[in-house]
Amino acid sequence: MPHTVDRYRIFGEPVDFMNCRAVAEGFRSILRGWDFDECPIAPDEAAYMRFEHRNGIYSWDAPWISERLKDKRGRIDTVADAVCDFHYEFIDWYVDRHPLSFCMHTAAVAFKDGAVLFPAIQRAGKTTLSVHLAKRGHRLIGDDVVAIDVETLQTNALGLLPRIRLPLPCDRTDADYGQFVAKRAGLSDRHWQYVALQDDELCRLGENHAIAAIVLLDRRPSGAAEFAPVSGGMALKTLIDQNFGIVDRPNLVFDRLKALATSRLCLALRYSDVSEAADLLSERFGVAAGPNPEAPR
Repeated sequence: MPHTVDRYRIFGEPVDFMNCRAVAEGFRSILRGWDFDECPIAPDEAAYMRFEHRNGIYSWDAPWISERLKDKRGRIDTVADAVCDFHYEFIDWYVDRHPLSFCMHTAAVAFKDGAVLFPAIQRAGKTTLSVHLAKRGHRLIGDDVVAIDVETLQTNALGLLPRIRLPLPCDRTDADYGQFVAKRAGLSDRHWQYVALQDDELCRLGENHAIAAIVLLDRRPSGAAEFAPVSGGMALKTLIDQNFGIVDRPNLVFDRLKALATSRLCLALRYSDVSEAADLLSERFGVAAGPNPEAPR
């Protein structure tokens, strides 16, 4: 069977897709605002990265991936698995191209009062809460990772669709949530589903927002949703713990994140019901009028 190679430029670099154009289209489906353009193959220009489909298996090779990490990959035999496998590599690629940006394990949502950060590790409920907020008319900046400019301390969106774990939990207090997600169903595999938010629901790559507040999530087995005060010191510790962008300049990290944590509203959000938490946040911070008019298109 002859090889079919399609070349695209991503961040200006040539990327080849060998017998797997569907993977390229899968990537395009989860990215918003990225330069992702098909281009001719120049004989004297080697591919920066290559994806391949051979004998029913998808694989890829990138400059920053060691042989040790390649060996740890599981079997990738569907387009959705291939896209999900590379999801976090888009983030690493962004970090490589933006050395003066913090990158945070945090969700961020644009409210009327500005961006609100929800810094937390995995399985803290960031994505579920983010999609509930998108359903209420707020624009999602990021559900898992967000960049923060070291000088302006504004958020920079990475332009990635949110991913939710499957199966969806039963939400008895917001019966429309499942319908909202189903209408925006994107690529999915056995464990994950992308939520294809519309343009007025998701910020594009590079769209920036001033940060209004830092909210630490405290999900509990029971109890009404409520805010509680959090010290700037606790917020600073959380931001430092969740930063993985600039790591080799500790003084810069401390000084700039301290400036952020001590100059913004810092709260804890205690909640057991996600819908109730989303309602409380909407009431506290307001719904933004629409996309940032200065955002890159």
